[in-house]
Amino acid sequence: SVLGGEIQIEKVPFRLEFNTNDFNLDDLKNFVPSIELLQGSVKTNIRVHGTLDELNIQNLDIAINKTRLRGRGNVKNVLDGEQMLIDMNFTDTHFPPADPDSLLRTINIPVYSGYGAFNFDTLYFKGEPLKFSAGMLVKTDRGEFDAIVEMDLTRDDMIYDIVLLTQNFDLAPVSGLSTSLNSHIVVKGKGTSPDSMNTYISVNGNWSEIQNRNYQKLNFSL
Repeated sequence: SVLGGEIQIEKVPFRLEFNTNDFNLDDLKNFVPSIELLQGSVKTNIRVHGTLDELNIQNLDIAINKTRLRGRGNVKNVLDGEQMLIDMNFTDTHFPPADPDSLLRTINIPVYSGYGAFNFDTLYFKGEPLKFSAGMLVKTDRGEFDAIVEMDLTRDDMIYDIVLLTQNFDLAPVSGLSTSLNSHIVVKGKGTSPDSMNTYISVNGNWSEIQNRNYQKLNFSL
């Protein structure tokens, strides 16, 4: 459409199929500023149609190092950066522990190689890049976990609401403490610094094992 003699690029319909074996993410951040924290080269198979106001993602298949991400969904307001609305569901998704840290430009992520590959049976993301809900079911070499996450990173004190279920999960790669946890964990609150943090934590576990000791019930809250 034309308004005042200018084409509204976000309203122009298009169809795109994008395949590449070696695409540098730095070349894309000029068009999609919200991915500027990512780095590296990727292999892709992407099919989309619609407009930049409402884009239907028919197929998203991305490989980076040993990470594989496959999904479909839709994205609204692509040109709005942090206000972009994302609704995606992923299948056949997995990554080794070292890949996220190598992919993110400015964020250091701990690497816990003892878990082997993280395999996602379920993974979805809905919302804005910095204000979203997400869910996942992840299987590892040291047990599995199921999480539902609500995050708001747009404020000075981030707001979070996380529910985590674990099954036979071992914390040894993270803490050095050998466990087999079957638990229901809730972490809810705002802020991460000691001065502003206001957080509620609840842990309920049944038939769990810690350092070779069995616990029929394990409950505490902070």
